[in-house]
Amino acid sequence: HIFAVSGLHVGLIAGLLIGALSALRISRIHWVYFLAPMLIAYTLLTGARPSAVRACIMAIIYFLGPAIGRRSDAPSALALAALVILAWDPNQLKDIGFIYSFAVVIGLITFYPLFWDAMKPLWKTDPMRAKTEKWRSFLTGCIKYIVGLLAISCAAWLTSMPLTAYFFGRLTPIAVLANLVVIPLAFIIVLSGCLSLVLGAVLEVFAELFNHAAVAAIRMFMVSIDAISHVPFASVEIQR
Repeated sequence: HIFAVSGLHVGLIAGLLIGALSALRISRIHWVYFLAPMLIAYTLLTGARPSAVRACIMAIIYFLGPAIGRRSDAPSALALAALVILAWDPNQLKDIGFIYSFAVVIGLITFYPLFWDAMKPLWKTDPMRAKTEKWRSFLTGCIKYIVGLLAISCAAWLTSMPLTAYFFGRLTPIAVLANLVVIPLAFIIVLSGCLSLVLGAVLEVFAELFNHAAVAAIRMFMVSIDAISHVPFASVEIQR
């Protein structure tokens, strides 16, 4: 799910585009007009893999809300995306990828806020403090980032664990910690590729620079995954 074009990549691309639109001070109401064509183009150019198509439809429906005067509602957007996909191809309902995609997203929507709220005391500040030091603000930001990754990882693992056990007869407890390495490195790889394409079109040296950065991140990724895979009981075969 990292190197194959998947919903993860569409999510990362959407995140990068949203960051750029926010930096340009473009209103959220108009985001879908930029996101939709770019996500569709990316999905088609990379072969329109089923998981990428699902993520593309989910993202477009979610960000369409503000453009038509409605609040974005993740469960409703997810339900409508499922209906659109099944109306086009009812056989998707029996597809393992379809089941995984929607189940994991439902898990993220349901469990992530619970884990995040439970961890909030870790960075709660003293309301009577006159001024927060820079180092304390930086430390708080780092803690929030790590906790956010951990919350996402736990939510995704809890939801996918029964499916992995049922379909593949395997239990992978190491996935919770592995995602803390995988997600940031995957983001760096995708970001480097995007910057290489965009800035490389302006000046060739940028393409070379960011391609080397991507290669370095991929090597670091492979070394990390190899080390993680050798942890005892990282992946356990069980009865389906």
